[in-house]
Amino acid sequence: SVLYVAEFSALENYKNGYARISESGSWSMLFKKTDNTWKMISGFESYTARNVSGDGTNGLNQLELLKQYTGTWKGEVGKDTLLVWSYDGKIMNNAATFIMKTTSKAKTLSEGRSSLVYDKKTDKFIETEYVKGTPPAVYTWWFTAKDKVDIFMIQDIANPDNAIEKFTINFESKDKIKQTWYKNNKEV
Repeated sequence: SVLYVAEFSALENYKNGYARISESGSWSMLFKKTDNTWKMISGFESYTARNVSGDGTNGLNQLELLKQYTGTWKGEVGKDTLLVWSYDGKIMNNAATFIMKTTSKAKTLSEGRSSLVYDKKTDKFIETEYVKGTPPAVYTWWFTAKDKVDIFMIQDIANPDNAIEKFTINFESKDKIKQTWYKNNKEV
Protein backbone atom coordinates (compact mmCIF):
# COMPACT_ATOMS: atom_id res chain seq x y z
CA SER A 1 0.00 0.00 0.00
CA VAL A 2 1.06 3.58 -0.70
CA LEU A 3 -0.26 6.71 1.00
CA TYR A 4 -0.08 9.88 -1.13
CA VAL A 5 -0.52 13.24 0.63
CA ALA A 6 -0.39 16.66 -1.03
CA GLU A 7 -1.13 20.23 -0.03
CA PHE A 8 -2.93 22.64 -2.36
CA SER A 9 -4.54 26.04 -2.76
CA ALA A 10 -6.61 27.27 -5.70
CA LEU A 11 -8.14 30.50 -6.99
CA GLU A 12 -11.32 30.08 -9.03
CA ASN A 13 -12.52 32.97 -11.22
CA TYR A 14 -16.00 32.75 -12.70
CA LYS A 15 -17.39 34.58 -15.75
CA ASN A 16 -19.78 36.63 -13.64
CA GLY A 17 -16.97 38.23 -11.62
CA TYR A 18 -17.32 35.95 -8.60
CA ALA A 19 -14.03 34.60 -7.25
CA ARG A 20 -13.24 32.03 -4.55
CA ILE A 21 -9.97 30.87 -3.03
CA SER A 22 -9.47 27.42 -1.50
CA GLU A 23 -6.72 27.45 1.12
CA SER A 24 -5.00 25.09 3.54
CA GLY A 25 -6.07 22.21 1.38
CA SER A 26 -4.80 18.68 1.55
CA TRP A 27 -5.41 15.51 -0.38
CA SER A 28 -4.83 12.07 1.12
CA MET A 29 -5.13 9.04 -1.11
CA LEU A 30 -4.45 5.42 -0.21
CA PHE A 31 -3.42 3.14 -3.08
CA LYS A 32 -3.15 -0.63 -3.00
CA LYS A 33 -1.62 -2.94 -5.59
CA THR A 34 -4.06 -5.67 -6.58
CA ASP A 35 -3.46 -8.09 -9.45
CA ASN A 36 -0.38 -6.10 -10.51
CA THR A 37 -2.49 -2.88 -10.84
CA TRP A 38 -2.53 0.11 -8.51
CA LYS A 39 -5.99 1.13 -7.36
CA MET A 40 -7.10 3.93 -5.09
CA ILE A 41 -8.99 2.37 -2.22
CA SER A 42 -9.57 5.51 -0.18
CA GLY A 43 -9.40 9.25 -0.70
CA PHE A 44 -9.95 12.36 1.37
CA GLU A 45 -9.92 16.08 0.55
CA SER A 46 -10.03 18.91 3.07
CA TYR A 47 -9.78 22.72 2.61
CA THR A 48 -11.21 26.06 3.64
CA ALA A 49 -12.79 28.34 1.05
CA ARG A 50 -13.58 32.05 1.06
CA ASN A 51 -14.84 34.60 -1.42
CA VAL A 52 -12.34 37.15 -2.73
CA SER A 53 -12.37 39.95 -5.26
CA GLY A 54 -9.85 38.05 -7.36
CA ASP A 55 -9.75 38.78 -11.07
CA GLY A 56 -13.54 38.86 -11.36
CA THR A 57 -13.41 42.27 -12.99
CA ASN A 58 -10.77 41.05 -15.45
CA GLY A 59 -8.53 44.06 -14.77
CA LEU A 60 -11.15 46.44 -16.18
CA ASN A 61 -11.03 50.08 -15.09
CA GLN A 62 -14.42 50.24 -13.39
CA LEU A 63 -14.46 54.03 -12.93
CA GLU A 64 -13.52 54.70 -16.53
CA LEU A 65 -16.18 52.30 -17.84
CA LEU A 66 -18.82 54.01 -15.70
CA LYS A 67 -18.53 57.05 -17.99
CA GLN A 68 -20.42 55.05 -20.66
CA TYR A 69 -23.57 55.82 -18.67
CA THR A 70 -23.23 59.59 -19.22
CA GLY A 71 -26.47 60.96 -20.62
CA THR A 72 -30.15 60.13 -20.39
CA TRP A 73 -31.36 56.59 -20.96
CA LYS A 74 -34.98 55.67 -21.66
CA GLY A 75 -36.45 52.23 -21.60
CA GLU A 76 -39.85 50.60 -21.82
CA VAL A 77 -40.65 48.53 -18.74
CA GLY A 78 -44.22 47.64 -19.61
CA LYS A 79 -47.11 48.79 -21.74
CA ASP A 80 -47.10 52.61 -21.80
CA THR A 81 -44.48 52.67 -19.00
CA LEU A 82 -41.13 54.39 -19.41
CA LEU A 83 -38.06 54.41 -17.16
CA VAL A 84 -35.74 57.40 -17.55
CA TRP A 85 -32.28 57.22 -16.00
CA SER A 86 -29.87 60.19 -16.13
CA TYR A 87 -26.19 60.54 -15.26
CA ASP A 88 -24.09 63.69 -15.71
CA GLY A 89 -20.79 61.81 -16.03
CA LYS A 90 -19.28 63.33 -12.89
CA ILE A 91 -17.33 61.14 -10.49
CA MET A 92 -16.40 62.88 -7.25
CA ASN A 93 -14.47 61.01 -4.54
CA ASN A 94 -15.16 57.73 -6.36
CA ALA A 95 -18.91 58.42 -6.21
CA ALA A 96 -21.60 59.17 -8.80
CA THR A 97 -25.31 60.02 -8.66
CA PHE A 98 -28.05 58.88 -11.01
CA ILE A 99 -31.58 60.31 -11.25
CA MET A 100 -34.47 57.94 -12.02
CA LYS A 101 -38.09 58.47 -12.99
CA THR A 102 -40.81 56.06 -14.10
CA THR A 103 -43.82 57.40 -15.98
CA SER A 104 -46.95 55.99 -17.55
CA LYS A 105 -49.12 58.00 -19.92
CA ALA A 106 -47.33 61.22 -18.82
CA LYS A 107 -48.06 60.48 -15.12
CA THR A 108 -45.12 60.03 -12.73
CA LEU A 109 -45.23 56.61 -11.04
CA SER A 110 -41.94 56.86 -9.15
CA GLU A 111 -38.85 58.98 -8.92
CA GLY A 112 -35.64 58.81 -6.98
CA ARG A 113 -31.87 58.90 -6.87
CA SER A 114 -29.18 56.32 -6.89
CA SER A 115 -25.81 56.86 -5.22
CA LEU A 116 -22.99 54.77 -6.58
CA VAL A 117 -19.66 54.45 -4.74
CA TYR A 118 -16.61 52.61 -6.07
CA ASP A 119 -15.02 50.30 -3.48
CA LYS A 120 -11.34 49.96 -4.33
CA LYS A 121 -10.84 46.96 -2.05
CA THR A 122 -13.36 44.77 -3.90
CA ASP A 123 -13.06 46.57 -7.27
CA LYS A 124 -16.85 46.84 -7.37
CA PHE A 125 -19.52 49.49 -6.97
CA ILE A 126 -21.95 49.71 -4.05
CA GLU A 127 -25.24 51.33 -5.03
CA THR A 128 -27.92 52.67 -2.72
CA GLU A 129 -31.15 53.35 -4.52
CA TYR A 130 -33.67 55.76 -2.99
CA VAL A 131 -37.12 55.75 -4.59
CA LYS A 132 -39.74 57.99 -2.95
CA GLY A 133 -42.12 56.00 -0.78
CA THR A 134 -40.03 52.81 -0.64
CA PRO A 135 -37.20 51.62 1.62
CA PRO A 136 -33.68 52.05 0.18
CA ALA A 137 -32.31 49.13 -1.83
CA VAL A 138 -28.59 48.27 -1.81
CA TYR A 139 -26.87 46.59 -4.73
CA THR A 140 -23.35 45.70 -5.77
CA TRP A 141 -22.31 45.83 -9.38
CA TRP A 142 -19.30 45.71 -11.62
CA PHE A 143 -18.28 45.55 -15.24
CA THR A 144 -17.43 41.99 -16.25
CA ALA A 145 -16.62 43.15 -19.80
CA LYS A 146 -16.27 46.57 -21.43
CA ASP A 147 -19.91 46.43 -22.46
CA LYS A 148 -21.49 44.34 -19.67
CA VAL A 149 -22.45 45.04 -16.04
CA ASP A 150 -23.66 42.47 -13.49
CA ILE A 151 -25.83 43.76 -10.63
CA PHE A 152 -26.84 41.86 -7.48
CA MET A 153 -28.62 42.67 -4.24
CA ILE A 154 -25.87 43.24 -1.66
CA GLN A 155 -26.87 40.16 0.37
CA ASP A 156 -26.09 37.97 -2.66
CA ILE A 157 -22.51 39.18 -3.24
CA ALA A 158 -21.00 36.16 -1.49
CA ASN A 159 -22.77 33.73 -3.80
CA PRO A 160 -23.98 35.47 -6.97
CA ASP A 161 -24.66 32.19 -8.78
CA ASN A 162 -27.53 31.59 -6.34
CA ALA A 163 -28.76 35.20 -6.21
CA ILE A 164 -32.46 35.76 -5.68
CA GLU A 165 -32.34 38.69 -8.09
CA LYS A 166 -29.77 39.62 -10.71
CA PHE A 167 -29.65 42.26 -13.41
CA THR A 168 -27.34 42.44 -16.40
CA ILE A 169 -26.84 45.52 -18.51
CA ASN A 170 -25.35 45.19 -21.98
CA PHE A 171 -24.24 48.21 -23.98
CA GLU A 172 -25.45 47.31 -27.46
CA SER A 173 -24.28 50.63 -28.96
CA LYS A 174 -23.33 54.13 -27.80
CA ASP A 175 -26.98 55.04 -27.41
CA LYS A 176 -28.64 51.70 -26.61
CA ILE A 177 -28.45 49.43 -23.59
CA LYS A 178 -30.37 46.29 -22.73
CA GLN A 179 -31.16 45.46 -19.12
CA THR A 180 -32.23 41.92 -18.27
CA TRP A 181 -33.75 40.98 -14.92
CA TYR A 182 -33.36 37.47 -13.49
CA LYS A 183 -35.26 36.11 -10.52
CA ASN A 184 -34.07 32.77 -9.11
CA ASN A 185 -31.80 32.44 -12.19
CA LYS A 186 -34.74 32.75 -14.60
CA GLU A 187 -35.22 35.70 -16.94
CA VAL A 188 -38.27 37.77 -16.01
